[in-house]
Amino acid sequence: MALIEIDSQERKTDAVIQSMISELHARFEASRAETGEDALMEVCRRFNENANLLTKKNQAWYQRLRIALAVMDGPLLYLALHGSVRAYLMHHRKLVDILHSVQPEPGHGEKKPLKVFTSLLEGKLAEGDALLVACPHLFDYFSIERIQSLLTEKPAADVCPHLTRTLKGLPGSVCVSALVVESAPEKSAVTVPQSQKGSHQSIVDLNSLAARTAQLLTPSLTTNVTRLAHTLKPSFTPPSVPPVSSPRRAPAAPSRYALLRARLRTRASRLWQRVAMRLRALLRAALPVHDETPATPPSIWRIALRRLLARFRRLPRASQYLLVFALLLAVLFIESIISIAHQRIRAQERAAFETGTASAERMLNESEASLIYGDEEKARRALQDAAATLARINARTNGETEQYQRLAARADDLRKEVFHARTIAQPDPIVDVAAFLEGDTVLASGGLIGPSAEFILSFSAQGSTVFIIEPQRKTVTVAKPDAPDTLALVRGTAGDQGLFYFVTTEGFVRFNARERVYAPLASTASPPDIADLAIFGQRLYTLNRSSGAIMRHDFTENGLNPPTPWLTPGTSLPGATAMAIDGSIYVANAAGAIHKYTRGALQDFSVGAIEPPLTAPARLAVDNTYLYVLDPTEKRVVVLNKDGTLKEQITSPSFDRLIGFAPNLSRKVIYVLNGTVVYSVPFPPQ
Repeated sequence: MALIEIDSQERKTDAVIQSMISELHARFEASRAETGEDALMEVCRRFNENANLLTKKNQAWYQRLRIALAVMDGPLLYLALHGSVRAYLMHHRKLVDILHSVQPEPGHGEKKPLKVFTSLLEGKLAEGDALLVACPHLFDYFSIERIQSLLTEKPAADVCPHLTRTLKGLPGSVCVSALVVESAPEKSAVTVPQSQKGSHQSIVDLNSLAARTAQLLTPSLTTNVTRLAHTLKPSFTPPSVPPVSSPRRAPAAPSRYALLRARLRTRASRLWQRVAMRLRALLRAALPVHDETPATPPSIWRIALRRLLARFRRLPRASQYLLVFALLLAVLFIESIISIAHQRIRAQERAAFETGTASAERMLNESEASLIYGDEEKARRALQDAAATLARINARTNGETEQYQRLAARADDLRKEVFHARTIAQPDPIVDVAAFLEGDTVLASGGLIGPSAEFILSFSAQGSTVFIIEPQRKTVTVAKPDAPDTLALVRGTAGDQGLFYFVTTEGFVRFNARERVYAPLASTASPPDIADLAIFGQRLYTLNRSSGAIMRHDFTENGLNPPTPWLTPGTSLPGATAMAIDGSIYVANAAGAIHKYTRGALQDFSVGAIEPPLTAPARLAVDNTYLYVLDPTEKRVVVLNKDGTLKEQITSPSFDRLIGFAPNLSRKVIYVLNGTVVYSVPFPPQ
């Protein structure tokens, strides 16, 4: 089987294609009789030699060829491709791109000494497999899923006719090439398709044909494709061919006079078709058209208009002139009234715009002045008033739009300054843990804890795998300590000297980052629904998600003492999501509020004005200077002073999947885990 396409919109290329297909078939049959199994390689080699000759003669048109040569020998398939040709195999109701999915077997890398046929595939077919060979323009009109559905629902012989009917309405300059063959069981050892009838001409002789025809292979200016080829038989069953004792002679090439007569006949046929269509159109215009459909009764407005015209015609000529003049005056009067009303409305809109912009500019100036004098609260109020005023302004002309955009940009810059927003275009990446994840493993929510010593840790949501990260060296070490298969890490916190503590499905464990080992902590309490945990001094504190209780565990030599309530009696925190401890405990809930408790009692603490406000804080962290809030919803890290006032908001376009963070006060950086990448963000300026 052979499929050939030339990227040209000229129909004269059909003769070239037919000649090349005929020659390739003849060469294959002759080479098969001589060389046996290497017949396809021999045809490719001969084609390469002819391509070299054309190159020496400055005939580079063959580079626009797209060729697919396929040979089915029993269950074996041999496929040679040149140009942008796609090959798909329908195997077990699944369409596979065999050109990109099949890898060469070891030791077969030297079987590609081809200059033109850059892809050479061979494999074994199963009964009922369907081979689809197509040029890429077919997929401009059909998706892979649609073609797979057609090959599943229809026999192989009906696919190409269906494509032909679907593409019937395309312009004459747009054609598509496709070939579908189905594998069928056959005991024959030879699978050579019959060559198409037509002229035979060697590729070298095409050089002279291209030289005589000025526009034979002009490149297409649009996305043009050449032809749609059908399967040769309803179901491609390889015929039995007896052994050939001698090479078959290729049919004689047509003479130049035969080609010239064929072109003249084609042009005469097209000219006659145009003349016939023109005569048909003239006859239709001259003959009366008999419309047998019943006439639609005229509407009431049309009847009234006819009556008014009839009365107008019965008036004297002078009265007709006076009536037309009066109508013109009425139209001019109405138009003037409308124009005056429009001008008044536009003047009011312009005055409202000027008033609004002046008010917004005054408020922006007041906000900037308040910042200079250090009154941030007054600056926020003035900025919010300015933003509300700008939201009510409607810009209708180009000049008004430019003025509005200038004020909006100024308000946005002032908002970043008032609300301490700092945008980092590209944070510094430390490591990417994705290369160390196995299968469908993902990192746990809140899966970045630390620092402890020189380590920060990340852990997976399944199993007990821990990723030990050394930020200074930018390295990742995967630790899989001996642990039960049922053990899964849930939450973690950092201790001192490289020790980390986890609550797991099996209880509490301690992990030594230097020795890479787990040590279970004996405890009489099974881990309940724990939302977060933290260490302060020689105690471990846990936050229960469902009950809202904070429990205190004292460390012992072998584990933990039984838990005791830390909150004052009657106090609970249902819906709590995260906590941090520095002597006092800060607790965040799902509503976005953050509360402070000291010795189990609620303290007078509130978060200052933040724009946009906190809605769903995911993690909290605290050190001697700041309180840190991870807000994945707004793609930011919020830094608060210990009194709740805003220090800074850190945002970045890279923060699209925030999972965890770990501030490092000694290094003056915040490590942020986004997806699987750990970034380093500098601390707010003092």
